Formats: sequence, C-alpha cells, structure tokens
Amino acid sequence: MYMTGDEIRALSRRIPAICNATDEELDFWMDDAFDVINNYCQQDFTFERQVTRQVRASNNTIVTLPKVLSGDITVTDEDGRGLSTPSASTSSSTYPTYGGTSSGFVKGPKGADIEVFAGTNHLGYYQNNIKQPRQAAKLLNVTGDWGFALTSTALLTDSVNEVKAAYEAHRADATVHVAADGVNVITSPDATDFDSSAVLLNELKAVINSHFQDITAHNEADSTEITEPDVTDETSAFVLLADIKSQLNSHFSNTTVHDEADTANEITANTDQYGAVMPRVIRRVFLRLVQRIALRDDPEDIRQLNSPYANETLGDDYTYDLSNGTLRNLMRPEEAHMLLPYVNRGKVVM
Repeated sequence: MYMTGDEIRALSRRIPAICNATDEELDFWMDDAFDVINNYCQQDFTFERQVTRQVRASNNTIVTLPKVLSGDITVTDEDGRGLSTPSASTSSSTYPTYGGTSSGFVKGPKGADIEVFAGTNHLGYYQNNIKQPRQAAKLLNVTGDWGFALTSTALLTDSVNEVKAAYEAHRADATVHVAADGVNVITSPDATDFDSSAVLLNELKAVINSHFQDITAHNEADSTEITEPDVTDETSAFVLLADIKSQLNSHFSNTTVHDEADTANEITANTDQYGAVMPRVIRRVFLRLVQRIALRDDPEDIRQLNSPYANETLGDDYTYDLSNGTLRNLMRPEEAHMLLPYVNRGKVVM
C-alpha cells in the first residue's frame, strides 16, 4: 500500500464515512484505490528489497522494467556473468561484476553497451526517457530495490537495522578474524523510528570505528574510518548511514587485516533519501481515491452518485469538492496528469 490506514484516518477527520469505518472496510477501500492506480500506471510501487527480476535489454536501453529501481544494483546476463564499465582493456569476453555505482556504459552480453545514469542509480518512468530498442532484446537479471519505500523514515529504519545485523554478524565471525570481537558490541535495540535510528547510527559509528582499530580481532589495525558527523536530523542520518555502509563494506573486503574477506555480510542498504521514497503525488492520489470510494460506499452519500457535478456535503458543513466530475470518476483528470511521470508504457531508458 501507499499509505497506512492510520494516516488515511488522520487526514480524513472531516469525512464521517472514513471516521466511522471499520478496519475491514478501510482495508477494502485501500485495496480498491491500490488497483485503480496500478491499472492506470501499469505497475505497482510497493517496496521490495534486493529482489532479482529478469528484464529485456537492447543496445542502449532496458525495456519492460517492471518497477522503478534504486539502491545497489547488480546486473548479470542469463549465464550469471556480471556487467562492467568498458575500458580500453576490457574485451567483450570479460564480465566482471557491476556493482551499480558507475556511470556511462556497462558491457552487456556479447559486448553490447547498456546505458546507465551516473550517481544514484534511481531508475524511473519518465516520458522523455522512452526510446525504442535498436536491436533484438537480450535477457538480463537485474537485482536491486524495486518500488518505493513508504516514507523516508521507513527506509532509514530498514537500512539502519540491516547495517546493524551485518556488523554484528561480522564481528562475531571467527573465520575471517584472528578471533571474534566480543568487545565492540552494539547494545542499542533495532530502530523503529527516527529517534531510535539516530541513537543506533551514532552508536554504530563509535563502535565500528573501535572495531577497525582492534588488533586482537585483526592482523593489524584498519586505517578505515567513519568520519561523517553524528546525526542531528534525517538528512544527516542518511549521510552518516552512507558513510558507515561504504567504510564497513571496504573493511569486509580487506584481506590484509582479515584472514580472508567477509563475503557473507556485504551491505546493500538503500541510502537514497529522496529517490527511493514514495513520491507525494502518488500518496496524495491514493488518499483522494480512498476518500471517494468511502463516500461512494456510504449509504448517506449514495444519493449523490447520479447528480452530475454535485458536491458531497459532509459533517461540520465541510464540502468534498466534486466540481470536476461525479463520484463515478474515481481518477480525476488533474490526478491522472500528476501520475503521468510514473506511467510505464513498457520501454524505459536505464
């Protein structure tokens, strides 16, 4: 779903149909609104962490992308061979792993170039990016975060908890270490909101930096250091999260300080505060659809359904504006226009 039932109730306090509804009724209305948006956009935007999907690719275009894509992206061909940024020394028969942070072009199967955006690797459905493929499509396996996290706080808590779990598993691993680290232990509970995320992130920074320097667990101290400031707000939280992720992944792969690289705990937590979060327009349209469906199903309002361009007058003399149509038209023209950037016509430049 694109909003919670509690959020919808909080934003619909002047609509008796919703205020007096049971949880079951609200769930039904939310399901209906979800279907309306999906039918219009031809895909849903529910967040899925690090899921692999098979997509088609042409010479410079990935087509039939099932959802928006963000975070750490890994692309392999049908045989599981990775894709890489081509260079003078890279032949079409070389397929190192592509980790999703490079810009330019990556080698596709048989040497084809697949274009990717520089920077965040947030891949969306934008009208100006649609192109026709120039040659027969190939199948690629794309692993990444599909869809949108419900809120930036939800994304933050999910990612912070992933980092905590990865670090805790790493420090206790006596195979990659000289000895398991039983000193630098995280004591904060898993994050559930921004405040607990901030506490956990600040502790992660301090404890992990101490772990890097622990010569009892390591062959020698690791010069890697997390340097971003402690959390003061949500933006600084994502900045620190990205730094912790980067430095910890670097530490995992360091075979000088470890007996062997830690390949089991690589962190793929999404740190894209803006690109991976549900756009406000989708949530706004979803809310309005739920409200209209609730009004349509409310016996007190059913009489209005056959009155063209009528307004629904609710409690406290509040008028639910239907000046652009009747309740029959759940998706209004102005809302359809807001959703146009997210309509997938089946061909999307990566």
